[in-house]
Amino acid sequence: MLHFLMPISSRWYELGGKQYCRYFSSSWSELGLDQAISSLDVFSPPPIEVLANILFECRKNKGINHALRLYAYMHTHNPEALSSLGNRLVASLVDMGSIQNAQQVFDTLEYRNDMSCYALISGYLRQGKPHLAFSSYLKMQDDYGIKLSGRTFVALLKACLTLQDFAKGLEIHADIARLGLLETDAFVGSMLVDFYTKCGSVHKARQVFNKVKNRDVVLWNTLMTGYVNHGLGEEAFHCFKQLQLEDIQPNVVTFICTLKACGLIGSSEKCLAIHVEIERRDLYKTNHLLGTTLVDTYSKCGCVVKAQAVFNALPTHNVVSWTALISGYADQEHGQAALAAFADMQVEGISPNSVTYICLLKACGCQKALEVGQELHCEIARMDPLYNDLKIGNALVDMYAKCGILDVAHELFDELARKDVVSWNIILAGYVEEELFEETFHCFGHMQVVPDNLTFITVLRACANSKSIIRGQLLHAEIDKKGLFQGEPVIGNALVDMYAKCGLFEEAEQVFDDISSQDVLSWNALLVGYTEHKHSERVLELFEQMKHAGVCADMVSFICSLKACANIGSGDLGEQIHAEIEKLALLSTNPSIANALVDMYAKCGLLSTSQYLFFKLSVRHPVAWNALILGYADHGYGDEALELYEEMQLHKVLPDLVTFVGLLKACGSLRDINQGRDLHVELARQNMLDLDISVGNSLVDMYAKCHRLSFAQEVFDRLRCKDTVSWNVLLTGYTDNSQGDIALKELKKMKFLGVSPDDVTFVTCLQACSSVGAVYEGQTLHSQIEEMGFFNCTFINSQLVDMLFRPWAP
Repeated sequence: MLHFLMPISSRWYELGGKQYCRYFSSSWSELGLDQAISSLDVFSPPPIEVLANILFECRKNKGINHALRLYAYMHTHNPEALSSLGNRLVASLVDMGSIQNAQQVFDTLEYRNDMSCYALISGYLRQGKPHLAFSSYLKMQDDYGIKLSGRTFVALLKACLTLQDFAKGLEIHADIARLGLLETDAFVGSMLVDFYTKCGSVHKARQVFNKVKNRDVVLWNTLMTGYVNHGLGEEAFHCFKQLQLEDIQPNVVTFICTLKACGLIGSSEKCLAIHVEIERRDLYKTNHLLGTTLVDTYSKCGCVVKAQAVFNALPTHNVVSWTALISGYADQEHGQAALAAFADMQVEGISPNSVTYICLLKACGCQKALEVGQELHCEIARMDPLYNDLKIGNALVDMYAKCGILDVAHELFDELARKDVVSWNIILAGYVEEELFEETFHCFGHMQVVPDNLTFITVLRACANSKSIIRGQLLHAEIDKKGLFQGEPVIGNALVDMYAKCGLFEEAEQVFDDISSQDVLSWNALLVGYTEHKHSERVLELFEQMKHAGVCADMVSFICSLKACANIGSGDLGEQIHAEIEKLALLSTNPSIANALVDMYAKCGLLSTSQYLFFKLSVRHPVAWNALILGYADHGYGDEALELYEEMQLHKVLPDLVTFVGLLKACGSLRDINQGRDLHVELARQNMLDLDISVGNSLVDMYAKCHRLSFAQEVFDRLRCKDTVSWNVLLTGYTDNSQGDIALKELKKMKFLGVSPDDVTFVTCLQACSSVGAVYEGQTLHSQIEEMGFFNCTFINSQLVDMLFRPWAP
């Protein structure tokens, strides 16, 4: 063993260089680092290979102190070795976790290279000290003039990302460009593209990408990932096409990015094409993440059946793939299917994660499955870390709000340890959905975070639905002050909707004109507003303008235009719109449009066409039954209306208030008192009499038309709320039954109670005056008509002439 204590240089000369290195390595465990470094001959320095071997063992055994002793030996006795091994020593010290010592060694080196520079910069980054990494870079550039390699710049760009320092990133980019690295190093190009996309500058990322000469699949993937992360699905998909044209083979990451792009643009056709290519390569069955992404993409495109099929074909399922499937069902509002998938997941023994719970709570909300939601709430409450998760808390508040349990939703909202803007938006949306508009405005006024676009959109919806013009205008001013509109379509559409529903059409169209790019939602906001206010001609004008602007109509656009045709009785125009709907094959997929068509044809008197469409429907919604029943009743086909009601009962379709209004109208036109009484009994049995004033008005009208004025008066007297229409129906009943004197007495009661008459009231009462020769009352009415500005009404003028120029008139 004594020979191990001999100076290393003596053993070197005794055994020969190469033979000694082998001998030294094989005997290392016996010698140990302490003895090896202690035995270094200060007079006859060993060769570099031996010192390199000792340094390697120091690094391998995390021997920081031994490495520093080796440095001290080289610094004092072997500067030539230090010149050769110094940079490697810096890298070793960084690797061993002693970056401070590494920096000290680095500062004493006479010759420094990229190895030690990269080691220091990456070491500072690993320790979470990006500022020191960048300071080291500046010193290396300014004081030492070291030419750095691509990997060092990659590390520096990572430091810029950590610091979120876009300006320093631009400086690094300038240095990269100066050294010509973009032309030679695709890895640097990829990192620079990644930096710009993560900093939100996708345009600059594309500029960098275009300058890289040797583009590989990694670079393409980086750009595509950036596009996808910024929601630019079309651009990402275009990259996939370009990549193929450049004959670059896509990999799994490429396909994942492309599928995500398909999900963003909602293109099931493109997703199917990528799916075919993936299957051709037999990839998704061997790569679980790719298969899960395919499930997620089909779900986002609305193809939940295909998503389920892909899921079933996966060789194994984990919580991520199950969550993707559940999320897809929840996003497409197939709440029942989402909950069924969760049950199957539990059968497989897979535990849900936080994302799964969020998706399940969303499914419960859209399904109004309160009991299941409460069970999930109890399950989550047992897991402290999960229960304190803000996203879970928001999902719980949202679930209870969507189920209409706003007191519990607000209680949970108050209990949230921290509230973000999402929390406030959820509770605001819950109030709007339940039409609690004052609570919405109060909650908005007490927000403790900065509102975002969705906040303003939600509160604008409250203004629109409550017709709160002043509040809406104040919100508009606040939006302008914050610079949130500036042609932004989403905010603009909400403003148009608010103004249009409040009847301020000039302001609505002005905002509409200021929107940078009007989409179908912009046009629909105007169409819905004009439709609600029954400006049917303007609805049809806008519908034509929309088509000329190249914007494709959707369900809402067609329904508004069909309602307009129904209101003005334009069956011809309705048929043209019907032809457009057929061309787009919307009837088979959209029952709401089919119902609107049945209603339009019925109201236009084209009852055979309405009936033909009705019986062609595979599923007949109560709206379609009501439309045809009302159409028959309005056009004097009372028997057909009642027959259709019998068929409706055979199909076990429950009638609603609209159904009864149509049936009562049919009974009135047929003078069928027996059927009318049966309907009255049924309404009383279902406690529907006080639900809507139109039902009470229809009952009064039915009894009056059946000459049962005592019943009509009794029903009228029992109405909890009477509007002008209620009085008009009663007055018309007495007048039509030659009891004009009673009609005029009821008119006095109407005035005494402060109910404002309309043109129908005046026409009816003038007829009553004519029938009983009440000239004085007629002249009084004439004065009131003048005061209220109803002289332009043709019907009123004709009744005045009739009353004043009767043979008995003075």
